[in-house]
Amino acid sequence: MTFTLGLNGETATFTPNGAYTEIEITDTQMVEARVMECWNEWHGLHRFTGETQLVEVKGKSWTEVTTEKARARYAQLKAQGWN
Repeated sequence: MTFTLGLNGETATFTPNGAYTEIEITDTQMVEARVMECWNEWHGLHRFTGETQLVEVKGKSWTEVTTEKARARYAQLKAQGWN
Protein backbone atom coordinates (compact mmCIF):
# COMPACT_ATOMS: atom_id res chain seq x y z
CA MET A 1 0.00 0.00 0.00
CA THR A 2 1.34 3.44 -0.97
CA PHE A 3 0.50 6.75 0.71
CA THR A 4 0.79 10.00 -1.24
CA LEU A 5 0.69 13.61 -0.05
CA GLY A 6 0.91 16.76 -2.14
CA LEU A 7 1.31 20.51 -1.70
CA ASN A 8 2.16 23.32 -4.15
CA GLY A 9 3.38 21.06 -6.94
CA GLU A 10 5.37 18.77 -4.65
CA THR A 11 4.45 15.13 -4.11
CA ALA A 12 5.63 12.84 -1.31
CA THR A 13 5.08 9.11 -1.81
CA PHE A 14 5.49 6.71 1.12
CA THR A 15 5.96 3.03 0.20
CA PRO A 16 6.18 0.68 3.22
CA ASN A 17 8.56 -2.26 2.78
CA GLY A 18 8.65 -4.31 5.97
CA ALA A 19 10.53 -2.52 8.75
CA TYR A 20 11.54 0.29 6.38
CA THR A 21 9.63 2.79 4.25
CA GLU A 22 10.80 4.41 1.03
CA ILE A 23 10.01 8.12 0.73
CA GLU A 24 10.19 9.72 -2.71
CA ILE A 25 9.62 13.45 -3.13
CA THR A 26 9.11 14.97 -6.58
CA ASP A 27 8.63 18.60 -7.50
CA THR A 28 8.39 20.81 -10.55
CA GLN A 29 9.51 24.42 -10.79
CA MET A 30 9.34 27.01 -13.53
CA VAL A 31 12.59 28.99 -13.74
CA GLU A 32 13.58 31.87 -15.96
CA ALA A 33 16.61 31.11 -18.17
CA ARG A 34 18.56 33.41 -20.44
CA VAL A 35 18.57 32.47 -24.14
CA MET A 36 21.94 31.87 -25.84
CA GLU A 37 22.83 31.69 -29.50
CA CYS A 38 25.86 30.27 -31.26
CA TRP A 39 27.68 33.01 -33.17
CA ASN A 40 30.88 31.18 -34.11
CA GLU A 41 30.39 27.47 -34.80
CA TRP A 42 34.07 26.94 -35.63
CA HIS A 43 35.17 27.87 -32.12
CA GLY A 44 31.89 26.98 -30.39
CA LEU A 45 31.35 30.50 -29.10
CA HIS A 46 27.96 31.54 -27.73
CA ARG A 47 26.42 34.81 -26.60
CA PHE A 48 23.31 35.77 -24.69
CA THR A 49 20.54 37.33 -26.77
CA GLY A 50 19.07 39.38 -23.92
CA GLU A 51 15.86 37.31 -24.04
CA THR A 52 14.61 35.03 -21.29
CA GLN A 53 12.31 32.02 -21.39
CA LEU A 54 10.52 29.92 -18.81
CA VAL A 55 11.91 26.40 -18.41
CA GLU A 56 10.30 23.57 -16.43
CA VAL A 57 12.74 21.87 -14.05
CA LYS A 58 11.76 18.59 -12.40
CA GLY A 59 13.41 17.26 -9.26
CA LYS A 60 13.28 13.98 -7.37
CA SER A 61 14.75 12.86 -4.07
CA TRP A 62 14.56 9.46 -2.46
CA THR A 63 15.34 8.06 0.98
CA GLU A 64 14.60 4.97 3.02
CA VAL A 65 13.92 5.23 6.76
CA THR A 66 12.44 3.05 9.46
CA THR A 67 8.67 2.85 9.39
CA GLU A 68 8.47 4.68 12.74
CA LYS A 69 10.42 7.66 11.34
CA ALA A 70 8.31 7.60 8.18
CA ARG A 71 5.14 7.81 10.28
CA ALA A 72 6.57 10.82 12.13
CA ARG A 73 7.50 12.49 8.81
CA TYR A 74 4.03 11.78 7.41
CA ALA A 75 2.45 13.40 10.49
CA GLN A 76 4.75 16.45 10.10
CA LEU A 77 3.71 16.94 6.48
CA LYS A 78 0.01 16.57 7.34
CA ALA A 79 0.44 19.22 10.08
CA GLN A 80 2.02 21.56 7.49
CA GLY A 81 -1.08 21.32 5.28
CA TRP A 82 -0.08 18.54 2.87
CA ASN A 83 -3.02 16.40 1.76
